[in-house]
Amino acid sequence: MIQIPDNCLSEIFENLDGLSLSSCILVCRIWRQISVTILWRSIWKIETFITCLPDESKDNLRRNEIPVPRGTPFFNYALFCKKFSFCDIQGRLEFFLNRRHSASSTISMDQKISVLSHEFLNLLMNNVSLNMLDLLHSKTNITNFASLFRVNNFLQNVKELYCESYYVSGFYSELFQVCHNVQSLDLILQHSITNTNDLANFLSGQRNLNYLEIWQFDVLEDQDIILRSIPNSIIELGLSVLGLVNLRSIIGNLNNLRVLKLSILNKYDYYGIETLDFPHLKVLKFLHADTAPTEEFIYMFLARHGNKLTEIRIDNISQSLRNNININWPNVIVK
Repeated sequence: MIQIPDNCLSEIFENLDGLSLSSCILVCRIWRQISVTILWRSIWKIETFITCLPDESKDNLRRNEIPVPRGTPFFNYALFCKKFSFCDIQGRLEFFLNRRHSASSTISMDQKISVLSHEFLNLLMNNVSLNMLDLLHSKTNITNFASLFRVNNFLQNVKELYCESYYVSGFYSELFQVCHNVQSLDLILQHSITNTNDLANFLSGQRNLNYLEIWQFDVLEDQDIILRSIPNSIIELGLSVLGLVNLRSIIGNLNNLRVLKLSILNKYDYYGIETLDFPHLKVLKFLHADTAPTEEFIYMFLARHGNKLTEIRIDNISQSLRNNININWPNVIVK
């Protein structure tokens, strides 16, 4: 029988869904090991993960009227977890507990979710080093989570991070002590910026940051300080903002940019960047038709950068603009 090399199997299994991977687990030892590694990068089954908890944690769950499934896990599945999303896990915990919550329970649903989340985090902290951390839309008290930053190597290898601007003061200064190799960051600016300098220092200190998306939902005081802290290591930048005092000063030094995605509510805030030098820029995208710049700006930008671009995207682009780009800059694909 021909045996497929493990690395080839891994590439194949990466394209399978969860149900298919769970079937592969039953085939043989090698398939099981590869499938489990992929399937459990994120917590897959709540019930199974609970069985991995230590006895003292299970006792704590019982004290809080949280059912503990029977059985011994085949693996310590926490060892395979590399991604953690607070919003996702909280939603799944709520679903898991709702089906088992009694109306006569003396423990509230919120407390049960908090207890179970805390036990899950403790298990992960003592077993893994995360690659991805998603803190967006979390119901968990981020103040409590900040105390976990320096535990073991839990966050030292985070490469992909999703977070917001309004976390408790000291959050980003604590995070920066252990997490400074982020390569991809999604940042939401809304409600408030608790400590502008901490967030600015965290952002500017990410020297390996290549991919950055910033979404602004509220006009915030000192937001420009944050935006001017974008490191020049960025190769792909997305800005979806309500308005900017000076876009030119924010992106003017980003000379490694290859992909630029923009959505600015005031279309006249685009003016000024058409004269900047982006030696490596290949793709320019305007994300929404109602925030696209004027056609005058498009022509001015292409006059300087059109020969280097390979793609431009403008939602609901006029046929005349499309035709003119095709004629004058045939190297640019219009989407």
